[in-house]
Amino acid sequence: MRVLKFGGTSVGTPERFQTVLEIIEEAVRQEPVVVVFSALSGVTNGLLQAIEWALGRDRSWEGFLQELQERHREYLVRFVTPEEREGLDAELARWMFALRSWLEGIEQLEECSARVRDRILGVGERIFVPIGAAALRARGLPAQAWDAVLLVRTDGSHGEANVDWEATRALVRAQLLPVLGDQVPVVTGFVGATEEGIPTTLGRSGSDYTATLLGAALEADRVEIWTDVDGVQSADPRLVPEAFTLERISYREAAEMAYFGARVLHPKTMHPLEQRRIPIQIRNTFRPDARGTCIGPESEVWPHCVKAISALEGVALLTIEGYGLMGSERLAARLFGLLDRLGISAITLGGGASDASISCVVRAHQVRILLRALYRELAPELAAGGIRSIALRENVGVVAAVGEGMDQKPGIAGRIFGALGRQGINVLALSDGASHRSVSVVVDQADVRRAVSALHETFFLSRNRVALLVAGPTGGVGRALLRNLRARQTWLLERGLELRLVGVIRSNRMRFNPEGLPLDDRLWEMLEEGPEADWDELFRRVSEARLNRVILVDCTASEAVARRHADWLAAGVGVVTANKLACSLELSYYEQLRRLSEQKGVPYRYETTVGSAIPLLKTIEDLRRTGDRIRRLEAVLSGTLSFVLARIQAGDRFSEAVKEAHRRGMTEPNPLADLSGEDVARKLLILLREAGWKLEREDICVEPLFGPPSPQEAEPDRFWMALRNEDVRWSERIREVSQRGKRLAYVACFDGHRASVGTAEVEREGHLGRLEPGENVVVLYTDRYRDLPLVIRGPGAGAELTAAGLLADILEAAR
Repeated sequence: MRVLKFGGTSVGTPERFQTVLEIIEEAVRQEPVVVVFSALSGVTNGLLQAIEWALGRDRSWEGFLQELQERHREYLVRFVTPEEREGLDAELARWMFALRSWLEGIEQLEECSARVRDRILGVGERIFVPIGAAALRARGLPAQAWDAVLLVRTDGSHGEANVDWEATRALVRAQLLPVLGDQVPVVTGFVGATEEGIPTTLGRSGSDYTATLLGAALEADRVEIWTDVDGVQSADPRLVPEAFTLERISYREAAEMAYFGARVLHPKTMHPLEQRRIPIQIRNTFRPDARGTCIGPESEVWPHCVKAISALEGVALLTIEGYGLMGSERLAARLFGLLDRLGISAITLGGGASDASISCVVRAHQVRILLRALYRELAPELAAGGIRSIALRENVGVVAAVGEGMDQKPGIAGRIFGALGRQGINVLALSDGASHRSVSVVVDQADVRRAVSALHETFFLSRNRVALLVAGPTGGVGRALLRNLRARQTWLLERGLELRLVGVIRSNRMRFNPEGLPLDDRLWEMLEEGPEADWDELFRRVSEARLNRVILVDCTASEAVARRHADWLAAGVGVVTANKLACSLELSYYEQLRRLSEQKGVPYRYETTVGSAIPLLKTIEDLRRTGDRIRRLEAVLSGTLSFVLARIQAGDRFSEAVKEAHRRGMTEPNPLADLSGEDVARKLLILLREAGWKLEREDICVEPLFGPPSPQEAEPDRFWMALRNEDVRWSERIREVSQRGKRLAYVACFDGHRASVGTAEVEREGHLGRLEPGENVVVLYTDRYRDLPLVIRGPGAGAELTAAGLLADILEAAR
């Protein structure tokens, strides 16, 4: 036979109750069953509130009673036959009269005893069960209502009464065993009674406890707990959307998970069944075909042992420190004794490796009581200096990895620390549970969500996830990057990396969704309908989302955006940028960015700021790391100007060459940034800073290719006209250079003392002269490469190339 228990959410609406009746009917066709019902969802909490209203002489409880009666009458009308309806309605009215009498008494006395509170709180189950049984009879099932006050014997500890197991077992077997098979007993959950018949309640998960007590007493094949989830989850789905249902866990794993805050049965509810090895099946009322979770004597064997990640919030950490704790067994004994006298349970208890500290985690609402008691208890040691301090840390949480056999599996604690360390989460305390079924850490409350997500990803996901924010998504580079992300998405997933776009921001609009944004044309529609761009608001929303592994990708050429890189790095967000302004602003800011990246343990990647996808910065970094030093540098660093000069020397007019480069997306949004030489100067500055030279932008001499124009010529329409005025001058210059057997190139130079950029005549067959249109080249003379230079060459302009380099940087940052 089976015991089926249905919680308040399962029966909370008539539509849901209809499903419950169908589940019971199907079960009865197969074997004998006993049914346990909770009160309708919200009723017990409503009764608690009614008591508070009565204590405050607030007559709002009258309206609640009226709503309570009407709610149950709806079930009578929809599910009970007319022949039974009148009698049950009269019984419902009697219960409402009793509740009114009790609440009026509380109002007059301005107090509510624990006995009266229990009597009131148990009414929800006691008024619904007769209706539920009648609804089953209306479907032709031989159901009979049973009040658990006649079946479950307890002591007088009102609020969470202790069950007298032997007396309960005898009562259940004497009254229910004879009728099994002939009728379907429908029993009230949550309530019991003393030997004198005084009603009590069983506390948290009381209706589950009723079901397991009945299952154990009747030696059922299994107990089914029907609720609103598919089963026990690998983590709280509210914290980890990828949490999945565990098919099988042991009683002890379930108890450990519940201890650390998971939505699992209370440990006491499993105790009656554990002794008799009767399994518990957690099922979803709204998805009855789902397999659910089986909690039983055996557990599945998993390679890494960890079954679930649980989190407990609303706790505080107390730490006692002092050299007088050496050999601290006596202190631990005193602490345990003090906790026992105060009736406080320590969630975790641990000591430092040097025996110079001992810490415990307790519920936040109890910590002040314990703190005052500790100061009294340890006053002599504090006065003598043997104990240096008693430190309180509030607003913390406990995150635990739970699973059987963890004591036999080395490396679990290391994986936990590694996963949290990569997220920049500080571990305040560590505890290896005495049961060896859990390893728990204490972290700041603000880090709990990220910690749970990081550990779940470490132990359960076959891939790592990185959240991306893209600034400048509608520019040429931004659009090319998003196309690349979409094209490589499947390939990356197959190799264990999920790059999830969660936010985009441009000059006037933004969009953010921590669950992800599409990488197709829908994104542009969503962006158009998004709120006004607000970097502070985006920062706030990203912080609140508590995402793991976030990277900001800057595809803009904006100084305002570049100035924000430091804020994002300080918040633990990695930055990948093609925006060369950040690394070429004042030297102090460049050094701050590098320092923040190192301190926060997050990537700051900017390879594409010089040479698009050519690995220039990485090469220089490797040279410097291995002890080499750059003595001289010659380079063509602008693919745009390389293209323009190559086209002029092939016979194009200057203005046409610039316009063609702009059309191909090879220039900055404003071509003046290229033609003025400013773009090349900043690239040279970044290269030299990477090589270890502490230079400012003002240290580089610049000869512009064009300009500087007048303010009028800088306007878009007049700009192109001004360029045409330069066509003749450039044609003549090219002819003169060609006659000397040379070519023109826009060259960045550094001789160890002086840095400059400008147009120069170069040998046709030299490293700088034989470039294809759009190519970059860097020629490095170092301590190691004195006579034969190191030459790095490749295409250095274009949105697609830059986007490809950005994606490479993103992948490296994610790694």
